[in-house]
Amino acid sequence: TITPTDGCVSTKTNTVTVKPIPTVSVTSPMPVVCWNELVPAPTLSNNPNDPNITYSWVNNNSAIGLPFNGIGIPPSFTSGINNTNSNIIGVISITPSLNGCTGPPASYTVTVVPTAIVTHPSLNYCPGDLIPAINFTATPATATPSITWSTTAIPFIGLSVTSGGTTIPAFTAISQVSTAQS
Repeated sequence: TITPTDGCVSTKTNTVTVKPIPTVSVTSPMPVVCWNELVPAPTLSNNPNDPNITYSWVNNNSAIGLPFNGIGIPPSFTSGINNTNSNIIGVISITPSLNGCTGPPASYTVTVVPTAIVTHPSLNYCPGDLIPAINFTATPATATPSITWSTTAIPFIGLSVTSGGTTIPAFTAISQVSTAQS
C-alpha cells in the first residue's frame, strides 16, 4: 500500500516468481569399454521432475567416439579405437535448463581401454615341413588381452589340437586334399 503525503491511498500489487533451478544426476553407471562397443545413453534423474527440462552437454574427449557437444540427452554411440598404451577417458557434463534457469552440470565418465592388436604374417609350408611353435603377442603390451585361436581344418594341416591360447604348438604339416588349407 502506498500512501502519499496528500492523504490519497493507492494500491499496486506486484507478483515476484522465483523459478526453480533444475538439477540432474546420472543414475546409470557408465561402463569401461573396448573399441567398437556400444556405449548406452545415460539414464538421468532430474529435479523438479518436469518434462520441460532441456539438456545441453559437452564431452572433453571426442576420441571416445562421442562428439564434443550436443543438445538433449547424450546419445548412445560406438566407442572409438584406442591404439595408445593407456585408457582414453572422456568426461561428459550435462547441464539442465528450465524456464530460463540453468542448473549445475552433472558428469559421467566413459573409459575406452587400449585396443589389443595381434598380428602375425601368413605362413606357407609344404607337406612334411616341421612348423615351429607360433607365439602370438598383442600390442600395446598394456592391453593384457586374452588370446585364443582355433581351427576348423583339423586334421588337414596336421595340428593335433583344435584350439589354444597364445601359442600354436609345433607340428608337421600335412595335406589330405589337393587345395591349400589354413
